[in-house]
Amino acid sequence: MKLTEFQNRLEEAADSIRMNLELVSIIKSIIGNPVEASKDLLLAAQYEIDFFNLNILKNHLKPSMVYTDKNGNPVNEPDISKFSKEQLDYLESRGQISNNGFLKSHYCHILWLSPRKSIKYAQGAINGHFQLIIKFKELEAEEPGKANWRLMINSIENCFLLTNSIKWKNEEIKSLIINLVHNYDITLKSAGGVLRNIVEFMLSEKKEFQKIDFLGVVQRLDDLRKSVEKDDLHFATDIVGLIVKVEQRLSNDLKDWYNLLGEIWEKLTRERKNGSFVTTDFCRTAISFYMMSGNEKKVDGLKKLYKQLRKEVNLGQVGRDIDVTELNKEIKKLTGSIITLGSDDIIKLLMSSNEFIPSKEKLLKTVREDQSFMFKVSSSVIDEKGNTSRHYQKEDEKDFEQLLFNYNIEIQLWFFPLMKEVIFSAVSLGKMNYLNVLSYLQNNSWYGQELEFAVRNDVELKGKWLAQIAPSVVEFFMALDQFIFSEKSNWNLITVFDSLTVKIEGLVRSLAEYSDIDTFIIKKDKSGRTISEEKDIMRLLTDSEVIQLIGEDDVLFLRYLFTERSGLNIRNKVAHGLMKYEDYALGTLIMIFIAVLRLGRFQLKKSQNELVKES
Repeated sequence: MKLTEFQNRLEEAADSIRMNLELVSIIKSIIGNPVEASKDLLLAAQYEIDFFNLNILKNHLKPSMVYTDKNGNPVNEPDISKFSKEQLDYLESRGQISNNGFLKSHYCHILWLSPRKSIKYAQGAINGHFQLIIKFKELEAEEPGKANWRLMINSIENCFLLTNSIKWKNEEIKSLIINLVHNYDITLKSAGGVLRNIVEFMLSEKKEFQKIDFLGVVQRLDDLRKSVEKDDLHFATDIVGLIVKVEQRLSNDLKDWYNLLGEIWEKLTRERKNGSFVTTDFCRTAISFYMMSGNEKKVDGLKKLYKQLRKEVNLGQVGRDIDVTELNKEIKKLTGSIITLGSDDIIKLLMSSNEFIPSKEKLLKTVREDQSFMFKVSSSVIDEKGNTSRHYQKEDEKDFEQLLFNYNIEIQLWFFPLMKEVIFSAVSLGKMNYLNVLSYLQNNSWYGQELEFAVRNDVELKGKWLAQIAPSVVEFFMALDQFIFSEKSNWNLITVFDSLTVKIEGLVRSLAEYSDIDTFIIKKDKSGRTISEEKDIMRLLTDSEVIQLIGEDDVLFLRYLFTERSGLNIRNKVAHGLMKYEDYALGTLIMIFIAVLRLGRFQLKKSQNELVKES
């Protein structure tokens, strides 16, 4: 196969507008057996694979893979700064001769963001983006669902930001965006994703899109809402929530929309009406929106229904009347103040502040005051396999069960939503990423300090914990980027989850060792001989010296996450292969990441192997 034939087949394949990963697979399939291909063809194929393993998100290059070296320093793969002259020459030629919008926009946009940055490449990328967007509309009209609408949205955002940066064709792309909002066929399956993402992007670009640009947008979104409401009430609430943002931008009255949200949440309540915690939450949400709209008649009626639902909820006698709406407002308010800080200050806050994990002292006070019948009887924990893994019969056991019960409520209602809101906001604003987190840990944490791990044959084996956790930190932030910016789950989530979970024991053990706390126990074997063995994570986290070192609140957080069967028990589930695919949730991974951060808030004194808390 000649090089021109390879490139022509690539052009044809890209006409279907596929995602980068699919195009990489197509490149490999075009080449076929690499043993039979010429060196020039293989080199061109590798160049192309490198190009399409570079993603362009919001006018920034993102490598498809980031790993770390032995010192924990991130390494991008591919890395545009390390492209050879020959590879950049090839990229230039592809940008000039390609007739496909997707390929041309990609080649030229990479060149614009490369060391060969030139205005001609920016203009080439913009023309390619326009071509791709028009092609998408044609494909969607011919065969709905054939084209990838997420790729089109990404192209719109990249094109808009690029035109603004060079002040060329910026009014044309703006007109195209507004035209899409007003004329996109709302009967298409892709309409919900396309319209919602475009309008949210318009709202985010406050300087570029004025009030006049949103005229008629509310009606379009409401038409979309009407078309989906019958089949998806939850998506309808998302659309109305977006309408509220547009109306706020237009300085219009919101009462009717709050009332509509109340109606939709009331429908969700009455559809479910089975006495579950979820139903009461739906009902409470409906009441809050009706209150915001001033619909007192509906408020009074639903309050009666809410009381009835609460009686039907299992264990209702220990429930508490909690206004989730108000909690969410407080979380957003607190987050708003936190993300005004610099990157280092946000990371330090997550590592050290007591605002992000429950207080054991306060929870114990709640436990002592709660005299509900539920915790006065003996109980047991039944695991996923039906085994009885723990009994709560003695008074101290029942008190601890009640402590974990309350702990879980505190985590779910306040602390986890706060962690998630702060991290998502910081990542979205570029204030937290793997680069600044790893840099902070390298310079401000014991993870970045060289430690002695073992002595073998009179040779000290040294290393940094950062080198061991850095790959997972990188993958964690790549998963966040995928979820926040592309609404996709990361396929590598399981690897990150398991890796960080099993390293928690090693981190705690190292902390103990460098504080002269025994991490082993001496006992007799069956023959009465003296043996020693390392304490496992459960023994370490119940050691009084370890608790004093790490702190009661942080130890309880670790126990809740990793070892307690009435908690999440993650470490044991991972270690014994009891995790199911759906258990690997990004939300739980966020808490694991917080746990790793918080264990890093120490530093070794320079003069001796002694750990001190970060100031």
